[in-house]
Amino acid sequence: MAAALRHANKKEIAVCIETIASTFSIQVPNELGLQQYFSILGSYPAAFLKDCMSDIIRTFKYPRLPLPVEFVDRMETNYEYHKGWLQRITKDIYTLEVMEQNEYNKRTKEK
Repeated sequence: MAAALRHANKKEIAVCIETIASTFSIQVPNELGLQQYFSILGSYPAAFLKDCMSDIIRTFKYPRLPLPVEFVDRMETNYEYHKGWLQRITKDIYTLEVMEQNEYNKRTKEK
C-alpha cells in the first residue's frame, strides 16, 4: 500500500496533462504553467492522478485542461483516507512488534 501512495513525479504529471490535452485537442500550458501543475499535483500519489485523469476524460463536457484545484478536489478525500489507513496500519504493526519484543524479553529474562 505504501508504494501505491508514492507521490507522482514530473514525468507522470506531464503524461497525465498531455493525455488530457491530446484527448481534448487542446494546448498544454507553457513552462511556467506546467511548473504550477508539477508543484501542486506532485503532492499526490501517481495512482490517484491516473484515476483522476481517467475520470476527467470520461466526465468533462467541454474540452479544456482542468485547473490544479480541480485535480486536487477529485483526489484529496481519497488520498487522506488512504494515508490515514496506512498510518493506522503502520502504528498497529509497530505496536505488535513492541508487544512481541516485550514478550521475548520476559521469556529470556525468566531463563
